[in-house]
Amino acid sequence: MQGVSATTIGFGEAVLAVIFGCGLLFWGTVYARFRRTTMLLLGVGAFVVMAVDVLAINHLGGSSVALLLALGAWQWWPCSCCRGPRRPRSVCSPT
Repeated sequence: MQGVSATTIGFGEAVLAVIFGCGLLFWGTVYARFRRTTMLLLGVGAFVVMAVDVLAINHLGGSSVALLLALGAWQWWPCSCCRGPRRPRSVCSPT
């Protein structure tokens, strides 16, 4: 790569590693309150939706831009689905 030193790339990778580690710690605490089977089912469901959406985008490459943008926006649904079901917290709840 021209213009980018090895030191700069190393610092960039270090920053990404720290961000990745913080994300692991954060999502590990968020997902700890869900059952393992619930998380597996959410992951499989999100994968199926994403796979079908990528397949549709791949085969509709010559279609209108609006349709492709709609399919791209649809991919955000599995991402939000993987956050897990929402449980209302009680006012008296200790957590």
